[in-house]
Amino acid sequence: RDLVRSRGLGDVYKRQAYDMVYGNEPTPFLRWAEQQGATATADGLGMLVEQAAEAFEIWRGWRPDTAPVMASLR
Repeated sequence: RDLVRSRGLGDVYKRQAYDMVYGNEPTPFLRWAEQQGATATADGLGMLVEQAAEAFEIWRGWRPDTAPVMASLR
């Protein structure tokens, strides 16, 4: 899921949840966070893909576009 923007910083810190674990379904933590009123949740797939792109750039000298990768994995 994409993160949604909240209006005030207090809301941002109270209503977002991030879990580094990723999978086809929301993790138990993300489901719990939504039940507790989180308006934005995200898992770690984006971090994995972006870190891979950064490593690729270090080794190969150019950074691949991560959008198609994320689209194919979701």
